[in-house]
Amino acid sequence: MDTNIYYIPAHHTISITSDFAEEQRRMDTGIDPKIEYIKLSISDLSNYSFDTIGFKRVENDYFQSIKSIFSKINLKAVAFHESNIDLSDVVIDVQHLLIGDKSKVNLKMENFKNLKEVTFLEIKTYKGKVLNQLSTVKKAVLWDSTQTSLLHEMLPNLIELTVNKGSLTELDLRNHKHLEKLDIHYCTKLEQVLLYKDHKLQNVMIENCKKLDISNLPLSVTSVWPPRKETKITTQSMDIKSTGNQDINNLILDLKKNMEDYMRDADPSYNQNDIDECMSLLTNYVTRIFSTDSKDEAMEIVKSTVLKLNDLNEKCDFSLIETNEREQIAEIMILAGHEMGYNSSDEDITEEWREW
Repeated sequence: MDTNIYYIPAHHTISITSDFAEEQRRMDTGIDPKIEYIKLSISDLSNYSFDTIGFKRVENDYFQSIKSIFSKINLKAVAFHESNIDLSDVVIDVQHLLIGDKSKVNLKMENFKNLKEVTFLEIKTYKGKVLNQLSTVKKAVLWDSTQTSLLHEMLPNLIELTVNKGSLTELDLRNHKHLEKLDIHYCTKLEQVLLYKDHKLQNVMIENCKKLDISNLPLSVTSVWPPRKETKITTQSMDIKSTGNQDINNLILDLKKNMEDYMRDADPSYNQNDIDECMSLLTNYVTRIFSTDSKDEAMEIVKSTVLKLNDLNEKCDFSLIETNEREQIAEIMILAGHEMGYNSSDEDITEEWREW
């Protein structure tokens, strides 16, 4: 494989890859944004400022030929994706280690200096081994985990743990005495979390784990979405059902306040009932999006909601949704889709149908 080194000015990052053609294809087809890649030789590295190195589809022979670079730099992050790497006589001064899918990289504490955070982007396809305890690591993020029974042996001093997706039925944290922050997202089969009896948890977030028994979690510091009991947002004119997402709740309330303030000051062609109808459309939209199982299903909800907003705005002589309101409504709708993984945070999913 033809492996090359590239500098990415937009991210102050070095990318070492044997698959640049794929990167170019993704940019050309619009899957990824177009950014500049500057091809380098290893001797050029000293001329560039960077804090991250990513390896993608890199074989060990090539890595061994350039591993001396690590003796001269300290980094914020190093990432290995689909790479076969031997770190046995390498020391990397780095704060954050990312292991991507299908990577065969054996890890031990002696390979790292100042390591504080580890992310396994697809732990079920990780082909390497953690040979001893990564004792300096305080934060870990695990994606697609099927079991965590060896987590304490690998990362004994965690303060923060995030578990995303995966087929876990039990998360055993009884040996994690120092854990203060726990986030669990989309673990749909998870039934119980076992905690150290004198745990130090100060912040717990549970998202889309419908089978999880939360009775043993510290409820005063635990947020659960969707909420297990219906809650309401109280406003001056009406009660709005919570969407289950506090950030979106706040955005809806801000939009409502802005509309009401403008109504009082400018006497537009809409009234309080029109504002309330708009809020109802948005809260119903968000809760429906959060109950979908596919992007296609979600986009039908986007379309129907935008068309209803079009009709409402036309009824109000197009005064209800002007520039500022358009931006706020779009942000709410985009964020709901983004929370479900259907769109990026800057992808306007309303544009195709909206007339505001």
